[in-house]
Amino acid sequence: MNRVWRSLRAAIITLLLALGFVAGWPKIAPRVVAGLPPGLARLAELVPLVQRAVLRPFTPLANAFGITTQNWTLFSTTGGIRHRMYVEGRERDGSWQLLHRAQDDEHAYLRETIEYRRLRPIWNPHRYGLAEGYVPFTRWLARRALLDFPRLERVRIRQEEIEILPRGAGFRATGHFVNRREYSRAELLP
Repeated sequence: MNRVWRSLRAAIITLLLALGFVAGWPKIAPRVVAGLPPGLARLAELVPLVQRAVLRPFTPLANAFGITTQNWTLFSTTGGIRHRMYVEGRERDGSWQLLHRAQDDEHAYLRETIEYRRLRPIWNPHRYGLAEGYVPFTRWLARRALLDFPRLERVRIRQEEIEILPRGAGFRATGHFVNRREYSRAELLP
């Protein structure tokens, strides 16, 4: 009986590993498939069909053991458009001073905080738009700048859309700004 149980247990574990392997096949974004050679593109389109066919009979077992497919595309992006944050302060004479621009060593006010990898998702738009915390973040950032620079009357936070160039060639500024928030000293520091 012990030997039968060990063999059965080994077979179930092997089956679960095989199901996990098939379930882990990544989906490929349609735009990536479009750029593949025809034979490889057909194979990439066939993979999800084979995956579903193999997993369908084992759905109850997969559900019982938490085996799920990867239902998001691997290495997907928002395309070539990204955003570069600007934080600017207006002085009493009406001139604007650039305090922070992402990835700019000359204008690096609060760089360690703003560009910290866990904070960036709050201000950096993604394919679904802005995070809910964007407006409170901009209010905090503007208030902090007004406290750190007493000569400022207003703080403006905005993002320039930039186009990522192919093959690591850098980016191209578009001059188009979005997600603009502006705060006055009277508004944030009554």
